[in-house]
Amino acid sequence: MNEIKINEINQIIVTKGNIKFPQYDELKEDAQKVYDYLSTVEATDDTVKANKKLVAAVNKSIKTLEDERIRVKKELLEPYTGFESQIKEIVGIVKEADTLVRDQIKDLEEIERDHKREDIEHLFNRRIKQYTFSEIFIFEDFLENRHLNKTVSIETVEKELVEWLEKIQGDMTTIQIIPDSKEVMTEYVTCKDLNQAIKTVSDRKALNSKVGEVVADVKVFIYKIFDKKDSMIIEAFMNDTKIKFERVGK
Repeated sequence: MNEIKINEINQIIVTKGNIKFPQYDELKEDAQKVYDYLSTVEATDDTVKANKKLVAAVNKSIKTLEDERIRVKKELLEPYTGFESQIKEIVGIVKEADTLVRDQIKDLEEIERDHKREDIEHLFNRRIKQYTFSEIFIFEDFLENRHLNKTVSIETVEKELVEWLEKIQGDMTTIQIIPDSKEVMTEYVTCKDLNQAIKTVSDRKALNSKVGEVVADVKVFIYKIFDKKDSMIIEAFMNDTKIKFERVGK
């Protein structure tokens, strides 16, 4: 298919517009006379009123002149407007073609990524069967979006997979011999980072210890009051003095 050769487009013909304005000098001279007159007249109540009427009449003529300018401009631009529309139509078609090709490329790339994902998942399922934690971790735990890029070969992904599995195996072996192994293992399955899992468990234990100390500092004293009247007096006293208490009986 032939390309559109922009450099060979030489058939566009432009005829320069020619505008004749025979009254230009005359109208300009009249406008200058109006200005000169108004700039020399002394401002009084009477002259201001007269000048206002004069300017209103001149402005009416100027509006007619402006309307004519707009009409001429529109008439001159009509050929260009049609030409512009034709160019935009051609450009629009090419842009649609460009979008079509981009969409086709995107669709093909997605198909390739899906196929590569299937190949990597097959490798994962075959490799992880050799490890004791095959029922704990799933394919999505390993897969990264970059693994599906063209620039990352399937051989590179398989190498990273083996390294990832060996690291998991080493970390889980370490977890089995450290304190709080069950809690650490639970955290590790979520974050897959041994140091982070240990830190999370350690921080939680420290927090629980502080909470326990606070709870241990709270002491409860129980008094039995057998007279209802005495009970009301004591309760009123504690309310007035803001003593914390809790009623446990009627």
